[in-house]
Amino acid sequence: MDIQLLFPNFKTKALTFSYDDNVVFDKRFIEIMLKYGLKGTFNVNSGLFATESGGRKLTIDEAIALYLPSGMEVAVHGVQHLTLTQCSHEEAYQEISMDRENLEKAFGGVIRGMAYANGEYNDEAVEVLKECGIAYARTTDITESFALPTDWLRLASTCHHSHPKLMEFADEFLSGE
Repeated sequence: MDIQLLFPNFKTKALTFSYDDNVVFDKRFIEIMLKYGLKGTFNVNSGLFATESGGRKLTIDEAIALYLPSGMEVAVHGVQHLTLTQCSHEEAYQEISMDRENLEKAFGGVIRGMAYANGEYNDEAVEVLKECGIAYARTTDITESFALPTDWLRLASTCHHSHPKLMEFADEFLSGE
């Protein structure tokens, strides 16, 4: 028997957006996404919210008001945006578990996703994520492929939004090939 793994609604490809660091530019981006019926994941650092409005970072109240009603996914990005490969096991565990706990409390739901701060990861970091209950973790690796992931804790992208072949990939995605 031949079994094929598919995305929801029997799709062979999925378009995802993943952005980091709870910045004010997310407001405009989410407006555009909602206008076109798109969804995405926003990887948030619970220890790096602004203390007052008007700067580059969102305050916690602004973040809740933006992400929660938008229907966008909120995911872990590390309390202080530490590079896990430069942390001890204990420090990495605290960085991820505390961020998850803080975000679940703020946004009122279970959070299982994350993006590696600074794109850095290794086998030890992956083990920490497993201990923290993280189900998938976005890397900055590029595959230039639409293949389904084989390792959800080392989740690579087809490309970054500034990739020189972005429009070629978009055409291929839309063609259904």
